[in-house]
Amino acid sequence: MRTNSLAGKLFLHFLCLFLIIPSLSLAPDTSSAAPVTKKVLPNGLTVLLSEVHSAPIVTSMIWYEAGSKDEDFGKTGIAHFLEHMMFKGTSKYGKGQIDLTTLKNGGINNAFTWTDYTAYFFEFSSDRWLDALEIEADRMNGCLFVSEEFESEKKVVIEERKIGEDTPEEALSEELDAIAFKAHGYHHPTLGWMSDLETVTRDDMISFYSRFYTPRNAVLVIVGDFDTKEALKKIEELFGGKETGPAVRRAATVEPRQVGERRVVLEMSANVPRVSVAHHAVEAGNRDNFPLILSQKLLAQGRSSRLYQKLVEELRVATSVDVQRYDFKDPCLFVVNCELKPDASPAFAESVIVSELVRLSDEEVGADELLKAKRLAESEFIMESESTWGEAVRLGAFETILSHTYLDTYLDNIYRVTPNDIKAAAAKYFVRKNRIVGWLMPEPETSSNPRGEESFREAFGSLERTNRPQSGFELYGHGAGLLRLPPSVCEKSAVSKHEVVPSAKDAAHPKSTSLFKAPKPTKKVLPNGLTLITYRKATTPSVSIGAYVKVGSRNDPEGKAGLASLAGRMLKEGTKKRTSFKIAEDIESVGGNISSDASVSFSSVSASLLSKDFDLGISLVSDLVRNPAFQDESVEKEKNKVLAEIRASDDNPRLVARRSFNEIVYGTHPLSHPVEGYKSTVSSITADDLRKFHRSYYLPQNTFLIVVGDVDGSLVEKKVREYFGTWEKEKFLPPSIPLAVRQQEKRTKFVKMEKEQINVYLGHLGITRDNPDYYALQAMDVILGFGGLFTSRIISNLRDTQGLAYSVYSDITRSSGIDPGVFVAYIGTSPGNKDKALDGFLGEIRRIRDEPVKEEELENAKKYLTGNYVFDFETNDQLATYFFKSSFYGLGDDYISRYPGLIRSVTVGDVQRVARKYLDPDNYSLAVVGRVDESGNIIIEEK
Repeated sequence: MRTNSLAGKLFLHFLCLFLIIPSLSLAPDTSSAAPVTKKVLPNGLTVLLSEVHSAPIVTSMIWYEAGSKDEDFGKTGIAHFLEHMMFKGTSKYGKGQIDLTTLKNGGINNAFTWTDYTAYFFEFSSDRWLDALEIEADRMNGCLFVSEEFESEKKVVIEERKIGEDTPEEALSEELDAIAFKAHGYHHPTLGWMSDLETVTRDDMISFYSRFYTPRNAVLVIVGDFDTKEALKKIEELFGGKETGPAVRRAATVEPRQVGERRVVLEMSANVPRVSVAHHAVEAGNRDNFPLILSQKLLAQGRSSRLYQKLVEELRVATSVDVQRYDFKDPCLFVVNCELKPDASPAFAESVIVSELVRLSDEEVGADELLKAKRLAESEFIMESESTWGEAVRLGAFETILSHTYLDTYLDNIYRVTPNDIKAAAAKYFVRKNRIVGWLMPEPETSSNPRGEESFREAFGSLERTNRPQSGFELYGHGAGLLRLPPSVCEKSAVSKHEVVPSAKDAAHPKSTSLFKAPKPTKKVLPNGLTLITYRKATTPSVSIGAYVKVGSRNDPEGKAGLASLAGRMLKEGTKKRTSFKIAEDIESVGGNISSDASVSFSSVSASLLSKDFDLGISLVSDLVRNPAFQDESVEKEKNKVLAEIRASDDNPRLVARRSFNEIVYGTHPLSHPVEGYKSTVSSITADDLRKFHRSYYLPQNTFLIVVGDVDGSLVEKKVREYFGTWEKEKFLPPSIPLAVRQQEKRTKFVKMEKEQINVYLGHLGITRDNPDYYALQAMDVILGFGGLFTSRIISNLRDTQGLAYSVYSDITRSSGIDPGVFVAYIGTSPGNKDKALDGFLGEIRRIRDEPVKEEELENAKKYLTGNYVFDFETNDQLATYFFKSSFYGLGDDYISRYPGLIRSVTVGDVQRVARKYLDPDNYSLAVVGRVDESGNIIIEEK
């Protein structure tokens, strides 16, 4: 993808989880699933249509069976590079016109490449979705691949490749695949090897495009609010006349059976070690897939899972553990990943992982534990099916690699799995000769565990080594977050969503205004002051419950940065009634999930589960909010975990740069410190600090309780009064937070890190959410550089024209809140591009201040902002977050109705006025992390 924002990154994570945990139908009843119409056109194009009328949205996706495994030797990365070029112009749509069309229609477009396929999607409201078909039909055989655009985008792809090289997790995953697959195309990364990217030619790309981008090699999927007959007629009109194309011949290489354990060790700049243990597994559709799916859940799905309990809770050597189990066309890997604490032994962690894998082959899984795994799968599918996008991904992915009908019997196969099936599969695959192990070790000079290498040698001897260098609602992605791709999948988001902007449609599309019915929740204030907001949404048998408390890191006492965050985390670490394990076991046994955390301005406990289990969910949320135990031992354990995570986050240069930027922008203001705090401040926090903090802020009159889903409102109120009604109201005086003051001088901070890229943040203090200029500034953001909008000036200039970066953006409204947020411009680029990037930022900032924007630019921004709203109210979680934040920020119950007028009233003069008032190209903060010295000079790498 060309993902250029956090929104796009989260999209990848959502999609990846879907492919790790394939979709299931509900065991008791699959009759509610929308029917699928399949038609194959004479030229070979496969069409899948599924009408879903729960929201006025249509998702269209076209899948080409052309992924990284189809690339020739020496041409790796070309499938992903081609994906970028598919947005660069066709015979009908000139450069930028695809993105501009999407912008004007308030839609979303995106794409992703992986091993077996490349897919492109659009989301539009249901009165304008046919534009997507027009675009896809044209670029199936009409892409121009202009030489200048090819060379410019090659620079962008190379910068994208460098991001992975700077990320320890991605580097380890890449090396693991490289030694796991010796012959098969799964060997090389989707982004390609750097030398191949540097030498690939336009002719190479045209050849790949002509070979694979044909009707007979494509699947077109349409899901949402449309008429099947009319859609088929239009599809036949646009695609029916296209030539079938040559028969696609794919490499038939079968990966040889592995006959001995393989190992790799990376030594790179990192603060914590990481371990991955993989085994060759099976392809999608193999009967052994089903016990392996449930094995993944037993091992690492949730806090009550075996590996989480062993490595994180009991032995306390890791901060996180997960299992990646993908559905590929050919046999792939079952991978356990573990991030360790700084002083933990990789050899020991590996031995624990292996022992748990072997245990699956030695001991039958208990009936209750197996049922829990199956219920997790059931719940995940229901949450995922809330969005048309999720359904389109499910249908397209499986039709491409196997058949979408595979899903019809999927659940039956899952529920047929027995303990003996899991035992047999584990005995077959989780064996030493089929194992691939990867360690990532901090380089000796950066490691807090100098005995890391020694411990490896003691355990395994001398082994192979590899050295490698808005509305301000912040809703991203789709659905419950059950769909994702691995981070290495390539990233593109031509026009990703803006932050939630509930609104009516632009006047240019009058029909769409009536498509959306604004949700009208019920709001009540209980006698104890608790605000209850409920909304009945019966499209799926699920419910989201969220308790939001008005306290966050802005309320951290001096010297106790991270207190609010730790308090939020501790809520799920045990109450006066339940242990942390009991909490996890209770929620996961019904296939649900529960989380607790804190942000800058508020803390929350959120649960998602099936409607039938609502009583359990509301009782757990109440217990966590009201009765945390804060036991000394648990507090120390969680503190150590936080400290390890802080250390691990220092491996991410972008996070380090953003923290540095906030520090110099905010100075002594509480927002200067990261939400999680610092090592020194977190270390000083005691259990008594947490108890006092909780008593002071966690009060009913300081809390919003939001319930959205398929639960009757009278039942909700009854249960809320049962579990929250006795919560006593106490005296509460909101603390006084000092006002942040915008700087009147230039400030800089440079942090040296041995990375391929430098990460640059430039900006200054921004605005509060209640600023009346918010809406004019939103329009300015869209024009200037809002992340993901390739029509914006900064992105168009620095990325598309100059090719300086893969990720670049600017905005001022996204971070606005109770306190002023920041105006920020970000870029990740090669060190030698630093001055060009800074000149580009400052030049565009000055231009939007000094010159009125074009009327057309402003109108397009308005169309985008007022046309994008329909995507933000599909899921329970999206609605719950909107209801909370609209109340939290005091926007009013009629905000949805007022928003379009507020945007439409913005003038060209307003944009220039707010640009001059809120953007300062002279007095700004600059944070740079990478190969720079303390003065900001680039350090030339020695060859």
